[in-house]
Amino acid sequence: MYGLRARAPPHAELLLEHGYDVSGLTPRSVSSYPNLTEIKDRIEVVRADVNDQLALVRALRAFRPHEVYNLASVSFVPMSWEEPVLTAELAAVGATSLLEASFEELVTLLVDAELERLGRARQREESSQ
Repeated sequence: MYGLRARAPPHAELLLEHGYDVSGLTPRSVSSYPNLTEIKDRIEVVRADVNDQLALVRALRAFRPHEVYNLASVSFVPMSWEEPVLTAELAAVGATSLLEASFEELVTLLVDAELERLGRARQREESSQ
């Protein structure tokens, strides 16, 4: 599961409830995971960047998953507007790296998208003015 730090804990809990073994990737720059308190003893956390394709391949080879969930994104919508390059890197480069790594290791890749990340939040804001 990619994007473990921000959006994934509820998804991870659901998978754990259904008997899945859950491993998650979180950025190397992050050292604490307060949102994972309730599940941290039941998941494996791997520190790597989603834009690092070699690290992704290594993680996939180490864990041999059947499914990969890509939930990595800028998790605070206003920040995505303030940091457009970072947002593009996560959405495009990160997703492409993960897609390539998934092809190489022959796993199913599931990608989650939100309307806010695709610009709908800004459209609503502009239309209300």
